[in-house]
Amino acid sequence: IGKEVLEMNARLTNTAKSILNNIYEEYLDKLKNGLSAEEANTFANRFDEKCKSLSAIPEGDANAALEELDETNFIKYFDILGDFKLTSCAISYMENRYANGIKQMIDVAKKVIS
Repeated sequence: IGKEVLEMNARLTNTAKSILNNIYEEYLDKLKNGLSAEEANTFANRFDEKCKSLSAIPEGDANAALEELDETNFIKYFDILGDFKLTSCAISYMENRYANGIKQMIDVAKKVIS
C-alpha cells in the first residue's frame, strides 16, 4: 500500500470509514457465499439503506461519505443509477488495514520523538 493510500484514508470522515468497512464486510460475505470476486464486488445504489448498521445514517451523510470514497478512489461508480464497486486500492487497503494502522502509529511516534 502506497503512502498516498494511507494519506487518503487519514482524510476520510468517520462516516466514510464506517461505510467502507461495511461495504468490505458485505464483499467478504458474498465471497464466502460462493459468488465470484466480480459478482461480490457489485453494490447497488443506496447500499447504506440495506445495511442494518448503516440504515440509521441520514441519507445526506451517507451520500457525502460515498462521495468521499469516490474522490479517494476507494469506490468507483459504473452506471448512472449509482451502482458502484470497490476499487483494488480499497480492497488492498482493507486487507492490510491493521498493518496500516500500526505503520501510522509508528510514523506519528517518530515525528513526536524527532
